[in-house]
Amino acid sequence: MSREATTDPQAIPGGPWTSGLDANGLAIAARLGFAPVAYLVASATVAATLRSSVDVWHQETRISYRGTRRRPVVAPWGSRTSSSAYTQVYPCLHHAMPGHVPGFNVEDLGHEESMRESVGLALARLRQQAEATGAHGVINVRLINGAVGGAREVRVAGTALRRPGAPLLPEPFTTNVSAQELAKLIAAGLVPVSVVVGIASVQVLKGCAIKRQLHRMRGAEVPQLSDAANAARRLVLADLDRQVALVGDGVVGSDVDFATRSGHKDSLLVELSVVGNAVRRFSEPQKRPAALPIMNLARTRPSGPPPSGEVVPQG
Repeated sequence: MSREATTDPQAIPGGPWTSGLDANGLAIAARLGFAPVAYLVASATVAATLRSSVDVWHQETRISYRGTRRRPVVAPWGSRTSSSAYTQVYPCLHHAMPGHVPGFNVEDLGHEESMRESVGLALARLRQQAEATGAHGVINVRLINGAVGGAREVRVAGTALRRPGAPLLPEPFTTNVSAQELAKLIAAGLVPVSVVVGIASVQVLKGCAIKRQLHRMRGAEVPQLSDAANAARRLVLADLDRQVALVGDGVVGSDVDFATRSGHKDSLLVELSVVGNAVRRFSEPQKRPAALPIMNLARTRPSGPPPSGEVVPQG
């Protein structure tokens, strides 16, 4: 069921329009049959989780910890169950002596949910603005992450396009590709569906081992930090696969954002996000025309050495 036309001033044909595209992008969009409608900006600010899974987990393990073989307990936060969350223990070389603690890597499900909620709200508001202007889709979507106090802010921006004379879609598409890339997608038999974001967050709780490595072992690998980064990479790709499977056949134009910053209670937070464009196939790729044969017009070299002083063109 298609959407109804709106009365937004920017949705009126012939009215003023704004765009974030350059001149080349506007020309390519016109060749595809699209006209710019408006440059859209949306945002969402979500307060950080007050008591994350790491806080609960840390309190429980400090109380119930017996030696270095006990597996940590992860609190049931987030859309997935605690049993599926990533955890890893790094025993203290001094074992369970007073004042010495092991190190832990823990997937922070609560923080991941806050990240997903802020991204989801911002993208939903961008689509609502596109619907209000009667657009068929939004291209060149960009996500900007920020922080406001203890809250997480996500801003998204893109250019809404309309195909004059075409019926409105049930929901406008969003894509992070440019107009030039959109033309190549269509030529390949693919259409954009939605911007998808994979998210992963791993808390690194420092133990005796990592503190010693950071302060004394210069130039050596820190296994706990390397493991946290590799785990975040696996988690974010798995999350991206889940998002794409809900709306499309595949993903193109992926962009990775990796950050390591100070976390809660002297911990480190490894945060990884991948922004991509979910696409669907609507036809087989367009076949390129066969290359024209090229005839060598140069004179054929005669057998034997050329006469003295004669220059023979090279084919």
